[in-house]
Amino acid sequence: ALSGALIATIDRAVAARSRAFLVLALTLVALTGVVLVSAALRLRLYQEAYGWTELRFYVYAAIGWLGLGLAALAALLGRDRMRWLAHALGVAALVVVVALNAIGPTAFVAERNLERALDPRLIPSGGKAGLDAAYAAVLSDDAIPAIAAALPSLAPADRSILEPALRLRWTELRTDPAFSAPGAWNLARDRARAALDRMFGG
Repeated sequence: ALSGALIATIDRAVAARSRAFLVLALTLVALTGVVLVSAALRLRLYQEAYGWTELRFYVYAAIGWLGLGLAALAALLGRDRMRWLAHALGVAALVVVVALNAIGPTAFVAERNLERALDPRLIPSGGKAGLDAAYAAVLSDDAIPAIAAALPSLAPADRSILEPALRLRWTELRTDPAFSAPGAWNLARDRARAALDRMFGG
């Protein structure tokens, strides 16, 4: 983003774009891309070793948006269409937001971490085995169906943390009047309650 702003500012200031300007600008884009790829690889190593969190997921999303922005910047530089940079970044942001909503970050994080806990082969050498049950217990309603489905297969220590948390949430969903109001309905909460009803016999 900073590289794009810098190049756009220089582009406006320079009346005649020389070949040298174009080469230097594309070099800056390429070097920024190298930094971005390096950050993604480092994050991947950390994620593979310790599992997913919502923060790590959103950092991946931010890297994806910046990558799309750099690709758009390079294309616009080559075509001398820098005035469209803000529009391109806006479209890239929209694409990322739509993708995030389609994937469902919280459910994705819960599912991937549960897979790691149930299949140690997914954990690389030197990685942290097991489930961070305390973290899973505070995830939002999007995570509940996956947690409820996996609960019988988890280690007793993890179940001892997650089952009371799920039961408490089930009680809240059934008894809190705020969740019964017509305007309070949402799909994640409805799916969570259905999963907990099946688990606890509601």
